Formats: sequence, C-alpha cells, structure tokens
Amino acid sequence: LKKDELKVVADELSLKVEEGARVIDIKKLIENSEIYKNDSDFVQSLIDNILEEKKNNYELEKTKLAQLEKDNLTKLELEKIKLAQLEKEIELSNARKESHNSSKSETISEPEPPHRLEDLIKTLTISVPSKPEAFNLFF
Repeated sequence: LKKDELKVVADELSLKVEEGARVIDIKKLIENSEIYKNDSDFVQSLIDNILEEKKNNYELEKTKLAQLEKDNLTKLELEKIKLAQLEKEIELSNARKESHNSSKSETISEPEPPHRLEDLIKTLTISVPSKPEAFNLFF
C-alpha cells in the first residue's frame, strides 16, 4: 500500500497519524491497533474497499479524459470543415472577380452557401474526376 492509502485506512479506523509519519510508522500504527488485533479480516476488507474505490476513480478519470479527447477531436474536425468551406468561398470569390474583370458582359450566379453540417460534408467529399476530360464537368 502507498502512504496515502495507509492514511485513509488509519483514518477509517479512527487512528491519529502524526504529520510527517513514514509508511512503516503508519503500518505499525494500524497493526498495533485494537481493531486490527481483534478483527484483521475487517481491516483487510477495508483495505480492499479503499483500493477498489481508488481503482474505480482512476477508471472514471480515464474515461472522462478519453471523452474529452474525443470531443476535442470532433471540434477540431468541425473547424477543419469550416476552414475548408471558407477557403472554397474565397476561391470562388477570387474566380468571380477574375471572371468579372475579364468579361463584363457575363454574369455568374452565386450559389447559396450551405448552412447545414451535412451540406458541408457533402460538398467536401465530392470525388474528384480521374480523367482529364471530366475536369470541366467538376469545376
């Protein structure tokens, strides 16, 4: 057992642990107590419960950290999608400016920007044509 665990056991047995006591001192204090002498099985079950509680707390923290990491990754992916959308909008705006400068007579209709996450994902996951002839259909 670690020092903090021994302190918890001593506290549960209503034993006073001196400030700065070493592990061996706390262990002797517990072993010399009347409760330990009369019912060592009780003390052992108390130790087992404390260790189990510590293990459960560790697992709970581990789960919370994993969920937090998952949430952060989800937020990061969403931000990447938003960034890609903004880049495409800038690219489209630049293309419109170039088209407007090169030909005043032609007008390009502006598509409505997607506002839903599903629309953004569909836009970003369109497959790029592999044949050069199909590029003009893609852009």
